[in-house]
Amino acid sequence: MIYIFYTILGCFICAIAQVAGTAATRDLHPVKVCFFRFGLAAPMCYVLSVAMTGDAVPDLTLRQYSMTALVGLISWVVGAIIFFTAMNKGGMHRVAPVSNSIGIWTVLLSVIFLGEKFLPMFIPVIILLGIGVACMGPAPKNGAHNWRPAIPAALLVSILWAVGIIITKIAVAGVPYATFVFIKLTAAAVALGAMYPFVGGKVTRKTFLICLLSATTLVFGDTLLMAGLDGLPASVWAPLFATTIPFGFVLSIIFLKENPLRRNWLGMIFIFAAAAICGYIAAAG
Repeated sequence: MIYIFYTILGCFICAIAQVAGTAATRDLHPVKVCFFRFGLAAPMCYVLSVAMTGDAVPDLTLRQYSMTALVGLISWVVGAIIFFTAMNKGGMHRVAPVSNSIGIWTVLLSVIFLGEKFLPMFIPVIILLGIGVACMGPAPKNGAHNWRPAIPAALLVSILWAVGIIITKIAVAGVPYATFVFIKLTAAAVALGAMYPFVGGKVTRKTFLICLLSATTLVFGDTLLMAGLDGLPASVWAPLFATTIPFGFVLSIIFLKENPLRRNWLGMIFIFAAAAICGYIAAAG
């Protein structure tokens, strides 16, 4: 039960980090937003790592370092840039539910890479996901958030993040949670720092503070998620991660003042239902 609690609390805190990051992209390029988020979060996570382990230099193998860095590059460089670009242009209330449907892809990828069984109930899961994604279509032609590539981009992000989770499930064994997150953050920040000079946008005090809020919540949220993932099977953890879907959807309405269409609400419900079925399958199996 404690790992379930870690996962759900981590989802709520990470949803706050996503909302803050999306708010920052309104004034700053997503590459710079991600650079500041991860660059500011890395020192915080390093302190947390040292406090938890007592090691100033993480005592890991080269494989653990490289696998962890790979997860950072897949999820927090490629995935994060696409994610925040899509959220900025397509609206968080549309993009976040689709992107955070990674639990479904994780269950399917677990069948391929972790040897778990493909069950007939996965078929309605895929159907529900398809209906939910369709309901997340763009607003009317002259409305806000009508960027058509947003949903395909969100689907790509969900698959990239699911790949990262599968690699994480393999690589996280024996690695302290905060240390794992610190290495991911550092790898992502270095890669994004190389891109930084090539994108425009000026950093203001307001944007910096929003990025700092996103970074702080990301550290605690992702550390809790790693603790949950380490203590639960991937196919059980992934559907629990789907609680990020309603958290992010509602927070985007409250703090970003977004106005979802009625069918967007239905889409969120369908996607969340698909993830819930995955949770039932995993619990029953």
